[in-house]
Amino acid sequence: KPICLSQARYKPSLNNANFASQCLWTGGINMTSNWYCMPCIQGIGFAYTKSWTTVVEQRKYVKKYFSNKSFKIVKKVTKQQMKNYINRFHPKVGDMIYFYSSKKKRYSHTAIISSVTADKINYAAHSDSHFNKDLREPLQGDYYDHVEICHIKERGSLYE
Repeated sequence: KPICLSQARYKPSLNNANFASQCLWTGGINMTSNWYCMPCIQGIGFAYTKSWTTVVEQRKYVKKYFSNKSFKIVKKVTKQQMKNYINRFHPKVGDMIYFYSSKKKRYSHTAIISSVTADKINYAAHSDSHFNKDLREPLQGDYYDHVEICHIKERGSLYE
């Protein structure tokens, strides 16, 4: 059964990119020959692409095919700065978030926007049952240097 934003719960068998891909798919974004996850014909296991299940490849694919703009939010962002980002870039529920780690020298985590207020972006993620977590929290420490938010241009039933 697909996972959607209202069902965002920690499931050890999933990874964060798979979780985010399932959210996009449940929201009405169609699978393609280069972005999919489906049961194997024999009924054991799943066939999937790296663009569905790995952060780096998913980000490349999303930016190329599903997103028409993106912006970055830097660490130690204040509430007022977050309000300015929201007013300038208009993030929406269903937009993708990619977390960049300088320690790993790559984007290493993904999430999906679950709600937006005047000064707060909340997200859902696979890890530790994150649902409606404040995006400022992971940016206050030293682990993530910035996040990139990719606006999803194709809208499915989740967005209506």
